[in-house]
Parts: sequence; structure tokens; C-alpha cells
Amino acid sequence: MPLTWTLRERAPKHRERDGVYVFDRHAADAAVAWIAKYIRLPDGPHAGERYVLPPWQAAVVGALEGWRRPGGGRRYRRALIGVARGNSKSTFAAALGLKGLVGEGVTVPKVISAGTDRNNAAIIFDYAAAMVRHDKRLSKRLRVLGGTAKRILRQPPLSLGWYKVISSDAQHAWGDHPTRLLIDDLQAQPSRALLTALTTSQGTVADPLMVSCMTAGSDNQSVGWEEWDHALRVLQDPALDDELLVDLHYAERDDDWEDPAVWRKANPNLGISVYEDFLRQQVKRAVERPSVRNGILQNHFNIWTQDDEVTWITPEAWAATAGMVVEHELAGRTCVVGVVATRNADVASACYVFPPEGDQPYRVVLDALVPGAAIPRLEELHKISYRSWIEDGWLEVTEGDLVDERAVVAGVQRRAAQGWLVREVAYNPRGPAALRRALMEAGFTVTDVLPSFTLMSPAMNELDDLVRAKRIVHSGDRLLASMMGSLRARRNVSGDLAPDPDARVDISGAIALLLGLSRTLEPIAAQRGWRAV
Repeated sequence: MPLTWTLRERAPKHRERDGVYVFDRHAADAAVAWIAKYIRLPDGPHAGERYVLPPWQAAVVGALEGWRRPGGGRRYRRALIGVARGNSKSTFAAALGLKGLVGEGVTVPKVISAGTDRNNAAIIFDYAAAMVRHDKRLSKRLRVLGGTAKRILRQPPLSLGWYKVISSDAQHAWGDHPTRLLIDDLQAQPSRALLTALTTSQGTVADPLMVSCMTAGSDNQSVGWEEWDHALRVLQDPALDDELLVDLHYAERDDDWEDPAVWRKANPNLGISVYEDFLRQQVKRAVERPSVRNGILQNHFNIWTQDDEVTWITPEAWAATAGMVVEHELAGRTCVVGVVATRNADVASACYVFPPEGDQPYRVVLDALVPGAAIPRLEELHKISYRSWIEDGWLEVTEGDLVDERAVVAGVQRRAAQGWLVREVAYNPRGPAALRRALMEAGFTVTDVLPSFTLMSPAMNELDDLVRAKRIVHSGDRLLASMMGSLRARRNVSGDLAPDPDARVDISGAIALLLGLSRTLEPIAAQRGWRAV
């Protein structure tokens, strides 16, 4: 069926655009045909087969190569492609890069793929390198330099020209004058610096092209959101930026993303490189696990979330893991104790995490202390009753209005005297240095564990899995349950989780649990053959 070279329904039809521009159907057809002739799929079950562009990608190529200015140059000098993960945007960008290197007739083509870091930028390059190796004709014309070089060089009889990788932390971006730019994961760019450097460097190029690919994110102050928002406005009024070709595939914020009919809106490659069974699994995870919901909406349905805070473990899910924890039966068992305390905190928490032995689940015990003189102030501040936790034995009162560091150490010593084998203390280094020193002087091995994305994300994901599988047991501690229910998670651009430090109530027990769990993952990770942190 002949292609009309129009984008999806929400995009303006090209034939309704400014009559100054001329559409060259032969050039559009030739560009699509060039990719099918020279490009082979780089990986997956169809690796080595011809890359026949799906309709949505063929429409983009046709628009980029077919629409021309009165002088013959390309009309669209920039393109923004927004699509959910798994829809071959990196593969598509790699094909565009190779076409820019050998299929454009440019005397000295210079192609750059850029990303958030060198590894990210290398994704498109690695696909392009594989495409070269899969085709004998390209292999004769191009030389791939792998390793740290990451370059593809034109060889005689072709003139000079290259394809290289650059990252957002590169300082030499200002010296390049690329004829073609490929930017992957624009939503994750930390600033506009690289984009500005590369865009302005094309000012001396006669007929430049910059193609940016992205998936939705969560930061509405980011470069990615600015470009996305601009693209939406261009779709409504193309005259705002007549050099920008926009192709956004996304579900609306109010769409029912559990409905399979919605999935194709963000996944134009549905049935080609992304499949309904996979999306059905992701929907199930999003429904069952609030902590991963925003990430799934962003990555698989291309929906921007309003912020980076996500609901984590629900109170109902945590309550379902309550069971019998007989403390004297823990004698002789190894544990890690997470300790969180600051001088002005309402509660100092020591959470004992017992790794599983055999088929047994994890077991968790929380010891928590509160300065007695601080209770009225804390109850007024947080609008909750500390006294009920005290009366039920979940919270111990100490003297004064500050955390009693000696009482914290004495509590750990008391547990050790019961026969609990404290392997180490996972300590938040933002706590008092005196408490850390006192724990070490008492003979305990203290490991600093900062509640950062890098260290907390493995523990949070593991705890989420343990709770859902009911492979962790606590004694029904109502204080710990309250802290777990109050904990919110932050998600960074890489999808890593960390506790939100701006909780309205004390969550020290939940943080202590995560600190302890993070250290128990080390030996388990070694057994499973992966690194926990």
C-alpha cells in the first residue's frame, strides 16, 4: 500500500502545511528503500534480516527526506520522536545515523550520537556497528573502531567522514560541526549544556539534521519536559517551529492504561518489537506494586508523571506479613542491625534483620526509643499519639528531650547478650558521630550506609518482592507499621528508588530496616552471582 507520508492522526497532515515547501516523493521512497537495502536488524530473533521500516518509522523518514525547501535543502532540520520503551527507537536512530554517514551524498559527513553518559550514547552506536558488520557492502565502505574509541570511519573510495559517540559530560562538544546528530533518552539529559553545544555547532553546516528520541519522565523542570511541551505546542500550531518534525506516541494522562486498546497509542511497534503479553505483565505489576507504577507508566505507556514521588508498600500489604516472631528462638541466629538516630529526631530506631535460613523467611524486630520530654511536642507536631505505642510496648521512653545515645548502644548490647549474633551495624552516617563511635567501642562492626539511590534501590526492590511473596515476617509492631505506611519513595531518572527524606512523620524504623536489609543482600548476592550494591 503506498505511503502517504503523514504522521499519526494527532499530527497535522503535511499536505496542509505551508505551500512554500515541496514534497519530493522520489526522495522519500528512495530513503526508505535505502534502509531496507543496506540495513540489517542488529539483534533479536530477526538479527541479520532486512530492516523493513514499520509504517510509523517510514512516515518519519519520508517526511525528513521528502519535504524540501525552495533551494533544495531539507525542510525539517530537527525531529523529536517520543515513544515508549521497546519500540526500536535506538535501532531506528542507528539506521538514520548510517544513512547520514554513507547515504546522503555529503562530502565529509560527521555523525554524532549523544546520550546522558558514554554508555548511554554508545547504545545507538553499538546498533550501528552491528548493522555495518551484518552487511558486506557497508563493511567494505566503513571501518568500525570498537572499545573505547567508538568510531565508524569511511574508507576509500569514499571521502573522509566519521561517526562517533559523545556524552553529556564531554567538554569538547563545542569543537564539532556534525552534519547529523542523534540524541537518545533526551528526557534523562541532566542539563541543556550538551544540547546547546551541539545545536549551535550545526550553525556552520549547510543542511543539518538533529534527531532526538525520548520516553516520558517525571521532572517537569527538565530539558526533556521542555522539549516535549514545546513539541505538543508545535503539533497544535506548526508555525511556532516550522523546522521541527514531531512524532509523539503516548497515552493520555486520563486514559485507562489497563485497557489493551490504549497500549498501541504509546507502542506503534506493538506486535513487532513489543508484545501484548509483556505489556499485560507490566500492567499487572503496576496494579499490584504502587512503587513501580510511575516507572511503568513512563516507560511503557509514555505518560509523564507529575512528580518523582511514588507510593511504596501499602499498609495492607505490610499487615499481611505480620506473624509470630519468638525472640528467644532467634538466639544463635546471625543478624544485621540498622541504626538511625539524630539528636533532634523524635525516634531512634534499631531494626534487627535476620536473613533466611533454609526455607524460612526473613525476620524483623524493631527497638525504638523516644525522649520523654519531647513527646508532647512531637504529638502536637505530627498529630498522632506516641503514648499508645508506649503503652503497647512498641516504643521505649528515655530521659531528656534528646536521643539517648547510651540507651541505643545498651539496647544493641542487650540483644547481643540474648544470643543474637550481630554481624554488623548498618549506620546512617548522617547520625551523631558519637553514637557511631560508641557502637564501635562496644565491639560492634559498624558499616556506613547512606540512604542514597545507589544503596537503597536494591534494598527497596528486594523488600517489595519479599512483602509481596510474604517472605518476611514481623511481629505486628504497630509503630513499624505506621512508619512503613508513611514512607514514600523517590525515583530518579534511571528508575532507582530511595526513601523520600521529607516525610511528615518519623520513618526512622523503616529506614533502619532498609539499611539492615541492604547489608544482608551482600552474601545473598554472592550466592546468586549478582552484586547487590
